[in-house]
Amino acid sequence: MLSTQAIKVAKPFGGLTGLAKAIGKNPSTVHRWSYPKDRGGTDGRIPTVNVPEIIAAADLLGYIIPAEAWIP
Repeated sequence: MLSTQAIKVAKPFGGLTGLAKAIGKNPSTVHRWSYPKDRGGTDGRIPTVNVPEIIAAADLLGYIIPAEAWIP
């Protein structure tokens, strides 16, 4: 699997499922971020609307998301 923005940002949370749980989203929604657009995904990019809640969850849980993880 390619190391997409979604995968890299989710790593401190234990993966996409852990990230979904931390931000209160359905895991299938967050997993879809890693899918190509032709499969209904976002090509590995996190929708900008979700960035603030991811940052807040990381702060709350004490996780550090490296700056380079945000680069698509």
